[in-house]
Amino acid sequence: MLASRVRRFKVNSVRLAWVARILLLELVENDRAVPFIMGGDMQLVCTAKDYMARELVTVHPETDAYDAILLLLKHQISGMPVVDDHGDLVGILSERDCLKTLVQAQYYESPTASVRELMSTDLQTITPDTDILQIAKLFLENAFRRLPVVEPTEDGNGHLIGQISRRDVLRAVREAR
Repeated sequence: MLASRVRRFKVNSVRLAWVARILLLELVENDRAVPFIMGGDMQLVCTAKDYMARELVTVHPETDAYDAILLLLKHQISGMPVVDDHGDLVGILSERDCLKTLVQAQYYESPTASVRELMSTDLQTITPDTDILQIAKLFLENAFRRLPVVEPTEDGNGHLIGQISRRDVLRAVREAR
């Protein structure tokens, strides 16, 4: 009796392994997720590159703040990456940063500033291979609305290749169901 149970278990294990392989092949062929096996359980890990926006509105550090505000309004976005001439990320300009300009200009009766003077430079970035769960955790632990996705460069800034938002993470969760 014990021998038949062991045999049945081995047959079912082989079938399960084949079903898992077929599912993994379909997912990999469709470039939908990166599979890995952990503790015997199959899990799928989606990464930033699967859900990030690639076509971004960016601004140069020397751009006039009022021109940057017009870009935010025109494209109906709440912030944008600041990149240098090489496409390397040097900062983020948010609506809040722009409000500082308006207050400073009114209070000090001074002309507008450049983006460089207003942008945030203490940045949290991720790489294209950062998994969605790590990204979700970063959003939960911080007030970020978006995270720049960069390819590391020798100078340490990172070449901007995309951006992922809270909404992109929610979309990944919805599609994983």
